[in-house]
Amino acid sequence: MIKFANPKKLRMASGNESLELTQEGTWESFPPFGEQYVEEIGANLGVSTQYET
Repeated sequence: MIKFANPKKLRMASGNESLELTQEGTWESFPPFGEQYVEEIGANLGVSTQYET
């Protein structure tokens, strides 16, 4: 199970809210992390997190 030490709810420049779950990671490490997190919380992305290098 993924655990977050200090999740934060932040307001972006656009005025929308975001949820910062961790300050670690890169664009390259996000897809597998995101897919695992979505699966753990029982959500559905509706789109793939695959990317081309």
